[in-house]
Amino acid sequence: MNDQLIPIAKLKFKSGVPHGGMFSLNLPQQGIVGKGTSFSSLCREVRNWRKANAWPIGLGLTDEIEQAVCRSYPNECQIHDDRVPDRNRRYSITHVMQGTINMVRHKLNGSVLVDEAEAERRAAICANCPNNVSFSKPCSSNCPELKDLIQALVGSKKTSKDSLLKSCQICGCFLGISVWVPLEVQNKSLTDRQKMQFEYANQTVGCWKSIS
Repeated sequence: MNDQLIPIAKLKFKSGVPHGGMFSLNLPQQGIVGKGTSFSSLCREVRNWRKANAWPIGLGLTDEIEQAVCRSYPNECQIHDDRVPDRNRRYSITHVMQGTINMVRHKLNGSVLVDEAEAERRAAICANCPNNVSFSKPCSSNCPELKDLIQALVGSKKTSKDSLLKSCQICGCFLGISVWVPLEVQNKSLTDRQKMQFEYANQTVGCWKSIS
């Protein structure tokens, strides 16, 4: 876990047109020179400037440009805390199925599910959590493929909060399944950022997925 991460400025809308109609940066000492009616067009101009002036184009250039924009156009930005998942990100059923793949490994390995009392405790926490978010489905309720996955992993087991459980904003799993799966199994597939976000969620809303 990285305890040194601090809130940073992020653009509110990367695809929007800025107030005044254009971003303009003239920071040759930083290798950031260009104009654009959107963040993407600005980035393209900065890359072109760097190529023309023999400046390296590293993997972190987009982040550098974004920070430069936020210093010059603070009203276009907002403070982003890396411990909080992106609230604008929305999952599709495909993402949710992928996010639940570690449950499949768990089942295939023959691990047992947690008991009903623990599942109910977890479900009650998830039902009221801001990270419990809807995901897009090509059907009105649980789609056949999701129903099949539920049946394969937890069978007929249910909690009293099942109708309120959606997907986890942090890891993308289907909460109706994950509340039944042992924590040590779920943690195997988490990234360092996800672990950090779960730890923060534990501190702020009592998330049960924190490993600390």
